[in-house]
Amino acid sequence: NPAVITSLYRDGDPGVHGDWRGADIRVLDLPSIFHNGLEIFVNRAFRYRGAEGKNTALIHDSGQGLHLHLQVGPSERWPEKPENIVTA
Repeated sequence: NPAVITSLYRDGDPGVHGDWRGADIRVLDLPSIFHNGLEIFVNRAFRYRGAEGKNTALIHDSGQGLHLHLQVGPSERWPEKPENIVTA
């Protein structure tokens, strides 16, 4: 089954989801043998630039079901838009 993003922005959330810096992806369909490896891979590939001791990726259940939580730190910059992008 495809990966399903279950949460991006949450209005009123005081954390990363309220700042558009977090994403949750359902991993229920991913065999549990891959969970730890996926978390390690993402954290090695993408360093968290924020509070010491936090990671970019975490697989956990915070009461809404098992998911891969991804986050970027508050010091991350928004990507620059190329000048040839047309917006409405």
